[in-house]
Amino acid sequence: MISPYAFPGLVATVRNAIAPKPSMDDVTVCFLRHAGKDIAFVLQRTRRREVVKYRQALMYYLRQHTAASLLDIGAFLGGYDHTSIIHSIQTVKNLMKTDVDYRIWLQGLNPKKI
Repeated sequence: MISPYAFPGLVATVRNAIAPKPSMDDVTVCFLRHAGKDIAFVLQRTRRREVVKYRQALMYYLRQHTAASLLDIGAFLGGYDHTSIIHSIQTVKNLMKTDVDYRIWLQGLNPKKI
């Protein structure tokens, strides 16, 4: 028998083939329904905190629950650079460490609902 540790990339590929991750559209619809917002609100090109909060959370959620690359997520959300996506993901992670209510809200969205 071949050890799965001999080909770690193969195990991940087989796992994704068995249970493929949902599409960005499906995850976005589920996220927006949970947040109570519409897509136009999240895609606004503004730096207002109430908009940025949801947009960054969506970027984090897309990265966690889809197989999309940073470039794909940026293009999907209106042409953001991959570094903007990285910054958003890091911001959400830091916020989840310090704000318990935010962490509970974001974790309340179950990807199995998609």
